[in-house]
Amino acid sequence: MSTNKERIERVEVEIGSLQDGIKHMELGLTDILHSLEETMSKLVDSLSTSKGMPSHNNSDHAGPSQPSRGDSEGSRHQLASRLTKLECPRYSGDDPTEWYNRIMQFFGYQEATNEQKVSLASFHLQ
Repeated sequence: MSTNKERIERVEVEIGSLQDGIKHMELGLTDILHSLEETMSKLVDSLSTSKGMPSHNNSDHAGPSQPSRGDSEGSRHQLASRLTKLECPRYSGDDPTEWYNRIMQFFGYQEATNEQKVSLASFHLQ
């Protein structure tokens, strides 16, 4: 039969062992988190490099790995944001060049078709 003091010492040893295990797991998770952050950063850099700056010649750019948006009526007005939700810039009547550059960046980010560009631009000119 063990005394209370011996039981307490064993519990303390076990708690210390558990704390060491938790610290080890925490370090492992921190390493994994840093690795994921680096990978995501590289992915974002890769995507932004491969996508490039939006062109101003109104030509559609769709790589072979990108799915087709389709020509159906329902898909014409749908622009799914990739990573963040962007609001289409409205023309305020001040500087058309500034608005044109901003809306072309928006279209480039959204990978909008020419049909979508005309529809959205005409709506946001009102």
